[in-house]
Amino acid sequence: MIRNKNVLRLLSVVLALFLWFYVVAVENPYSERKITKIPIQFVNHEELESRGLAIDYSDVQTMDVVISGSRSDVMKVSADEITATVDLTGYEKGKNYANITIKVPSKVELVDQRIQVIPITVEKLQTAKKKVNIQFTGTASKEKEAKLFAQDIGQVKVSGAQSQVAKVSKVFADLDVSKLTDNSKKYSLKIYAADAKGKEITGVELSHTKVGVQAGLYSIKSVPLSLDLKGEPAAEYRVSALDAPKTVKIAGFADELEKIDKLVSNPIYLSDLTESKKIPIEITLPEGVELAEQNAVVLDVKIKGLESKEFAILSSNVSIRGLATGKNATVENATLKVKAYVKDASASSISTDDIALYVDLTGLENGEHKVKVRAEQVDGIGDVSIEPQEVTVKID
Repeated sequence: MIRNKNVLRLLSVVLALFLWFYVVAVENPYSERKITKIPIQFVNHEELESRGLAIDYSDVQTMDVVISGSRSDVMKVSADEITATVDLTGYEKGKNYANITIKVPSKVELVDQRIQVIPITVEKLQTAKKKVNIQFTGTASKEKEAKLFAQDIGQVKVSGAQSQVAKVSKVFADLDVSKLTDNSKKYSLKIYAADAKGKEITGVELSHTKVGVQAGLYSIKSVPLSLDLKGEPAAEYRVSALDAPKTVKIAGFADELEKIDKLVSNPIYLSDLTESKKIPIEITLPEGVELAEQNAVVLDVKIKGLESKEFAILSSNVSIRGLATGKNATVENATLKVKAYVKDASASSISTDDIALYVDLTGLENGEHKVKVRAEQVDGIGDVSIEPQEVTVKID
């Protein structure tokens, strides 16, 4: 008995399947189907543009439709085979409501379109030129740096409704660093318009949609850096500290970097400095090699005023040099005010014994002469100022 019941159940299932296949394959019944996200296309922009107008696109960019027909025909239809268009011909500036025209394949019928009209705002046509920025996305491997060598389009014309063009903050193309190689290669990139927050603006037209670039991966190498320092600070000052990187990172293709073992800066002039400052370090590099982007090369110079001490020295203590044999010279009585700037010692340790003044009478004949008083260079003492700068010397 149980066996007979199982056989009957199996026969029932087989019969049900047969009937279902018959209805679907032979009878092919009437069926309806909803197709979503049909893109709305706007046509005849040129007619608006010829009148200096453009539309500010509505937020509604897609729509849903319901089609009907035989089940087999309905199931074959894809969203790409259905078009939803809005003809922009004849609209005037301001708020308008435009009809949407739907076209479906001939073997099916349109039963329902969820949106009959779409609001459009017609504005003044605006154009602006924008620089095309190439943005590297992703991260390069260690000791590698993405390098852009060239791009065939430097700027594009952005056109569209005035309100939409005003939103465009930048125009850019993204280049994935992971696609770059150690050699220079060409890439074709899509150009986007975006607002200040980086959100893409689709309601504008770009004069170019693609930009061709040439890019590759540079290797990065650290090399020692020597500084070529020239000159001294102003007389009353000294360098108290110098802070600069001992090494710098350079970028280039590996075969070029192998040729460089060290670098020397261009001349850095400290002449006449009177205050601390940061001086950019310039380095002349071979062609095809550059400083790595993450490398800031700056010399931090600390300048300090020299301590000084003043003395009163009698002219009788000024020594005479260069006097011709057989001649006699005397220096008029005077008191010289001497101010000495100290480099290495504290000002309190300087005495008149550290200051050697002299006049040079080389080539002078008999008579009175105004001669400049000079100070002997002494270790630890910088500039020495003397007042008056000249004394009267009598030769006989």
